[in-house]
Amino acid sequence: MAEEIKQVEDENQQPVDAKPKEAEKTTDIDARLKEIEANLESKYKSQIAGLDRKVSELTKEKEEIELSKLDDKTRAEEEIKRAQAEKDKILAETERIKLDRVIDKALFDSGLSSDLASRIQGNNENEVLKDVKSFKEMLDIQIQAGIEKEINSRLGGKSPDSDKSSAIGDLQALYNAAKKLNKKAEIIAIKRQAARENFNLNL
Repeated sequence: MAEEIKQVEDENQQPVDAKPKEAEKTTDIDARLKEIEANLESKYKSQIAGLDRKVSELTKEKEEIELSKLDDKTRAEEEIKRAQAEKDKILAETERIKLDRVIDKALFDSGLSSDLASRIQGNNENEVLKDVKSFKEMLDIQIQAGIEKEINSRLGGKSPDSDKSSAIGDLQALYNAAKKLNKKAEIIAIKRQAARENFNLNL
């Protein structure tokens, strides 16, 4: 009976010791796999770039051979077509770069992040400016709605607790200070308080 208990204890101890060793092996294997993956990626990335260059060179050589087989007139026409296609490609790329600059400038002027550039649409400057303007207006409306919702949730539909009603001059001074610092939440709260007290603020 004592031997059976000892065997059971020995069996229980072996898996406990085996788990940390397995975890260490798994961690070592994961680290090694990441290292191998990084090495392969850097090795093949340069090889792929080299192959792309070679394909491009071979394509040009093939086109030159095809052109050399043509008579002078046909060759000249084909070269003109290819030059025109290359010119059109460069012009389209130039226009896209100009449009991207217009988008970036419009976003900057509107105080929006350049990260939003992919969301702006338009094929010319006017369309881009119109889209940025509408996007900014929509964003401002959403922000204002969020501010009002937060104010309402914090106030619970009640006015702030105070021992006595505020003096007329104090409300106007608070409003002017909040407006100067562009604190929208305070402006809204002050307007509501003035409305409850039947006070007309000088906006």
